[in-house]
Amino acid sequence: MKKTSIYYILFVILLLIGIYEVFTFEYVHQNAVEFLLSFWAVLLFIILLWSKKEFTGKSWFAKQAKSQHQTPPSLILEKENSFEEKHISSLPDLNPTEKEAYIKLTKLCCSTETQNKVIPFLQTLRDFRDDEEYMTTLNYVMAFLDEQDIHFIMALDVRSGIEDLIWRVKSSLKDNFYQSTELPKVDSYEEDASVSYDNVFEDFDKPLRKLGYQLGFIDTKSDQYVIFIHKSRDINKVEKLINNMGYNYLSIK
Repeated sequence: MKKTSIYYILFVILLLIGIYEVFTFEYVHQNAVEFLLSFWAVLLFIILLWSKKEFTGKSWFAKQAKSQHQTPPSLILEKENSFEEKHISSLPDLNPTEKEAYIKLTKLCCSTETQNKVIPFLQTLRDFRDDEEYMTTLNYVMAFLDEQDIHFIMALDVRSGIEDLIWRVKSSLKDNFYQSTELPKVDSYEEDASVSYDNVFEDFDKPLRKLGYQLGFIDTKSDQYVIFIHKSRDINKVEKLINNMGYNYLSIK
């Protein structure tokens, strides 16, 4: 016999007992055994009533079916992307001097493979200085690079750990210049050391200089470090390009 059938048989029997108890209830039961039996019968009836879903797989009240007109998540994402694309296309084109500076810096600091990913993006770059989300074109460019896992122009918070700097420098050196070198280790510093501690960037710049490279800094006058790696011999070109992007260039002396 199916579990569902047993459930309904028990339900009917206990329902009848419950009805009987309602009509024959006396305020004082002379027979204690009869009282206990009737009490547990009614209690079991209530338990069965409550547990219908566990026995039959269906609750007493059917849930309202989901609307067939609900918007699929993929369509919501598509609409959001479409909205962002329309918003970006409504922004003014980036000043040609700034756009050219981004492109030339990419050619100086990135491998051919990375250039093929970044330059087409830069060629359609808009001016984000009045955009409420990104606020600057540089922020928009760095967001794109992070989304594409490209280690070119990289932002580090003042509280970023040493391991973040190691990962950024090592990845940029390998991906863009096909080079590697021994970098300072995390345990060379205090346990809670961050990139803002004294001489941290100097420690990472030294091994790069031995290879003919160095750390460059874009001064955004904010609570973050914006870094990139370039060849030491290109420092004058790099400084001019950063200035054309609207920022000051800084390096470790």
